[in-house]
Amino acid sequence: MTLLKRSGLSALGLGIESGNQSELTLFKKGVTLEDNYRIMEFIRQHDLRVFVGFINFTPYSDIDSLRSNLDFLENFGLPFSFFTSLEVYGNTSIHSRLSNDKKLNLHYSKDGGTEYSYANTHIGDFYQHLNTCIHELEQSHPGLFNTLNQKNKIIPLQMFYYKTKVEKYNDEILTGLYTRNQTKYEILNKKLCSLLFNWIRDNLDVLESKHHFRFFSDLEIQQLLILYKQYLSVYDDLHRIAWLIGDAHE
Repeated sequence: MTLLKRSGLSALGLGIESGNQSELTLFKKGVTLEDNYRIMEFIRQHDLRVFVGFINFTPYSDIDSLRSNLDFLENFGLPFSFFTSLEVYGNTSIHSRLSNDKKLNLHYSKDGGTEYSYANTHIGDFYQHLNTCIHELEQSHPGLFNTLNQKNKIIPLQMFYYKTKVEKYNDEILTGLYTRNQTKYEILNKKLCSLLFNWIRDNLDVLESKHHFRFFSDLEIQQLLILYKQYLSVYDDLHRIAWLIGDAHE
């Protein structure tokens, strides 16, 4: 791994898919939940960035699988992966199983997959609630959720890239600018993860108690807006580092 990093390796894409054993078995991944924890810890120990393929909601999701997924995602700071769901296509084992269970619908999703019903209708209601919350958030504050999601993935990779550049040039201005933004990003990421994971966990508790789901509060929306502006500030500063490197050194 040391040689790979010296050669320029900065990020990996991994099809983790799930943080619970029942759905890893459903997907026929051939790995255990412990395997997934082990590889993610290995990547974290080597300070690499990872783009995770993850499927949180499936037609057979239940409370336990969602809680296990949430614990996994929270452990590795991946809040946006909780909002993902399985796309089902023809000629697959899950398509056949859903057909036998009479859970397939007769029309297709916008991505070309076959739509389905959830075995546990309350899980389907929960997934619909999350989508409604995101939709309303985007309607009232265009780009807020989607931009946070995008920057949450892109900025860590940029930070790693510019770290190697800054170390190469050993420039006091660049080092100071990078260090400030690295610290700022780490604080922002912790705040964003805390806000989203707490909100998700609250709604999971509601799902289990069968009370009414809750939307983002006005205070949470204001906090998201503040984080949104601060994320963009870090993103802009990283472009400033790129400009300084290009203008002054290359």
